[in-house]
Amino acid sequence: MDNLVSGNKARMIFLSGGFSALIMLSLSLFWHGVALNDLSYIEFPLPMFVLMASLVYFAIGVCLASVMLNVAYKGDNLLFKQFSTGALLGLVLYLMAFVLGISFKTQTFHIVLDFLWQMTEQGVGALAVVLYAFVARIMENNAEQQKA
Repeated sequence: MDNLVSGNKARMIFLSGGFSALIMLSLSLFWHGVALNDLSYIEFPLPMFVLMASLVYFAIGVCLASVMLNVAYKGDNLLFKQFSTGALLGLVLYLMAFVLGISFKTQTFHIVLDFLWQMTEQGVGALAVVLYAFVARIMENNAEQQKA
């Protein structure tokens, strides 16, 4: 994806990473706040948790964008390959959090659900990066055609 947004790849990485972070944070807050009701277990103010989670998800989004925008996916099943890249990052992040003891609950079923959810969440985040870059490229091409 060369020449993204007038050739400014760093800008595209931060913008698409931010978009991806917003999607992943929204999914996370829904999952932990509504589906599992985990947010009631945190021991500090909810606004502080959301702020810290936002920073973490922005970092995750930028990492995803850095990978997604620099790897040339070829062949069939592109969406599956891109989703899998995000899911792999989700696996690594969950394993790191698990080893460090960062979890809302410790029941095996809950851990398995969170593990699968994390992989799904980061997979969707990877697709959000690709979607953002795709739309940005279309808008850039349209702007160039209107100038010509």
